[in-house]
Amino acid sequence: MAYLPRIEAQSGCTDPLANNYSAAAITNNGSCTYNPTNYIPVIKVNPLNGALIETSGLQFIEGFLWTFNDSGGEPVLYCIDTITNAILQSVTLGGATNTDWEDISYDGIHVYVGDFGNNINGGRTNLRIYKFPFSSIPDRLSNPMATIPAADIEVIQFTWSDQPQPPVAVAPQTTRFDCEAMIVDAGKIHLFTKNFGEQNTVHYEISPITAGNRVAMPVDTFPTNYLVTGADKMPGENIIVLLGYVVPNPFAGNFGNHFITILSDYPATHYFSGNKRTLNLPNVLTMGQAEGIAFRNNRYGYISNEAVNQSGLNIPSQLKAFDIRSFITETILSFELKAFSVTSKNNDDLLSWEFDRRIFELELQQSGDAISFKTIYQTPASKSGNQRVQSSRGTDFYRLKWLDASGSEQYSQVLQTNAKGLQKINNISANRQGKLVFTLQGTDVSRVGFEMLSTDGKRIGLLAPSFYSPGIHQVYFPGFLGSQSLVFLRILNQEVSQTQPVWVQ
Repeated sequence: MAYLPRIEAQSGCTDPLANNYSAAAITNNGSCTYNPTNYIPVIKVNPLNGALIETSGLQFIEGFLWTFNDSGGEPVLYCIDTITNAILQSVTLGGATNTDWEDISYDGIHVYVGDFGNNINGGRTNLRIYKFPFSSIPDRLSNPMATIPAADIEVIQFTWSDQPQPPVAVAPQTTRFDCEAMIVDAGKIHLFTKNFGEQNTVHYEISPITAGNRVAMPVDTFPTNYLVTGADKMPGENIIVLLGYVVPNPFAGNFGNHFITILSDYPATHYFSGNKRTLNLPNVLTMGQAEGIAFRNNRYGYISNEAVNQSGLNIPSQLKAFDIRSFITETILSFELKAFSVTSKNNDDLLSWEFDRRIFELELQQSGDAISFKTIYQTPASKSGNQRVQSSRGTDFYRLKWLDASGSEQYSQVLQTNAKGLQKINNISANRQGKLVFTLQGTDVSRVGFEMLSTDGKRIGLLAPSFYSPGIHQVYFPGFLGSQSLVFLRILNQEVSQTQPVWVQ
């Protein structure tokens, strides 16, 4: 399949998933509206490692998940295994203190740790961000406990441009100059405030992002109607997620509901000028006090929460997984990429691409699960080209990665090939009642079985192999798929097995 560039036309809502989508609109004017949507993240680790009681920030860096404890904790980053719950490495930031660490970000070279929590009275005079090269962290296998020398760490101190200096202390949890969310994008640090009074967030920018005294300048305000506690940017795409909650007030019927807002299709770094879709998450009884969010790849990521032990509640710190693919329009490609396609023949896949201008550091990447990609071809520069790849026996996934004119990493959408040996099973769909629909092509009767897995690898259901004639079939897995929005379907016959993602309707 190939994706073609969009043609200039009138402005309006460009998201087909919105309830006011305009097919004639190409330029997004930020007007999209969405129906209320409930979403329940999947619990992945419960409870988190005992050393992580107040995990407040998350960042996925080069294959591993990093976090830390919040205010008053040690100035230590923890590398955690999302399967075994083990702490793989503890890294102390030499010369640093943890007054109130709140978020962590990564720009591909440097790690940024935000010590800017300010919810006690809004009067902090030592707001700062620690910055150091990720390469300063030694090998985790030979150095499970390490320290980054203070000489390798830059300290970016800052003030809010519109806060009177020196800051004036206010009543606890009433300031509009608290912050718990940060990303690094386009050579700037971007902060999203936690405004207790107006229940909105202000986007501030810090530039340059080198050691010294800086001023955070406001860009725009977004009325979230909740307190923003975390943020992350999807790798290579103009998609950002904000995480947060409302303070519980049972007398008003509020039990600490949580939310994710997806910001997408925005111009440059004007994040609030594009699509703004908010998902309703469960309340504190399920979510705890969620403050950390990080993408693992383009669609899937993690949420962490602090433990809650108050007002009769005892919610442990947990790690949850989210997947927002069903809430993002799949037809958006970076404008530089005019076409990207794959054709399969025999045991080969032919990948072809074309850009509207010369791009740099192009990589063709391959995956067997659409989550973990490896580079199989790279070139210093390209405008168009093709590459023949020997495919596996199962489904293959491909994407392109490159640097645009500004030096920022960009990614194509993921292309999927048919599984070798099972091409005759297609048009697969599933719904929340456990119904699976598929088409068996050809003229022969085939004996096929199905296994359905959650995104974290747990079996949801199994259908023993049966004989199917060519045509459309409906089969049912026992039970319900519940909150699953994405599952992995393993198709089995006598020759080969195929595993592929299936979106649940």
